[in-house]
Amino acid sequence: MGWRIIPPYKNVWALPRGRMLRGESFIQTAMQQCAEIGLKIRDLRYLGLYPVRFPSRHDITAYMAAQ
Repeated sequence: MGWRIIPPYKNVWALPRGRMLRGESFIQTAMQQCAEIGLKIRDLRYLGLYPVRFPSRHDITAYMAAQ
C-alpha cells in the first residue's frame, strides 16, 4: 500500500492500482495489483467487502489475504 499525496483521495492509504477493471474477478484484480509492484502471491483468499466513505463519494473495497 502507498500513502496518497495527490487528489483524489489525498491523505489515505491506497493500493497501487486501486480499482477493479470491468470484467475482472476479485482474484484477478488482486493478482494484477500485486504483480504490478513485484509481489508473487499464493493462497489468495477473499475476506469481504467493506464500505469506504470519502467526502465526494462512497466506494466499496474488496479485502483479500494471501501468502
